[in-house]
Amino acid sequence: MPPAILLGLGAIWPKFNSRGAICGALAGMITMAVFTLLGDVFKVFAINKYIYLATLGFLVTLVVAVLASLTGKPKYYGESNWERVPTASNRKDVKLDATDLQVLEMIRVGHCYMADLTDALGVDSKTSSAAVEHLDQGGYIVRAGMRGSKFYTFSITDKGRAALPVLGGRESEMARECLTPLYVQLLKIVKDTPEKQAEFLQKNGIKSMRMSSICSHLTRQGYIVEGGLFKRKLRITDKGIAAVQKYA
Repeated sequence: MPPAILLGLGAIWPKFNSRGAICGALAGMITMAVFTLLGDVFKVFAINKYIYLATLGFLVTLVVAVLASLTGKPKYYGESNWERVPTASNRKDVKLDATDLQVLEMIRVGHCYMADLTDALGVDSKTSSAAVEHLDQGGYIVRAGMRGSKFYTFSITDKGRAALPVLGGRESEMARECLTPLYVQLLKIVKDTPEKQAEFLQKNGIKSMRMSSICSHLTRQGYIVEGGLFKRKLRITDKGIAAVQKYA
């Protein structure tokens, strides 16, 4: 129960930082360990006569996490002068690396969720979070909000589009419909020869986590429906069929 407050603080409080998370977690665990030894092992003092041990751990974790966060430097989005929506004057100049550009490319075609980006890159969340923060500070993307799930939902800005290679007419039209040539190929296979999906993955070097990201994206956009209990089964929708007829 105590660690749950750290997740909650991270979701609703932009000023919450790693210092607060570490100090709060340690304080909560040490408090619960000490009172468990005093009560259950040495029979010296039973805290449960006055308050539930889990409740005490929760309160200690909360108080210490808040105080530690207030005494430490928050991330850029926790600063009082930070504005969520980028303008010409409230962002800094940043140099984009290969990972930043890869993330930006995915956001351009509608991969707007942190989980999708992490899975598509095949990296841990630390890497994808660093790329998103870099793009956010440079004004290349904008978050949907500053709390909850909106904090991890992104859209590309005009500056972000300008930083990417210009797409040709057909690919540009695909991107507006949250598609790429690769995604259209997959839709065509799902429509015509679903038994060749494994061959498609092998040919394009698509690993399972990236495939999961692609399927989630196409499902959210209404191009396919996922099913299957032990093995993923894709079924194309009318919207997906129309996309295949238009682009394939």
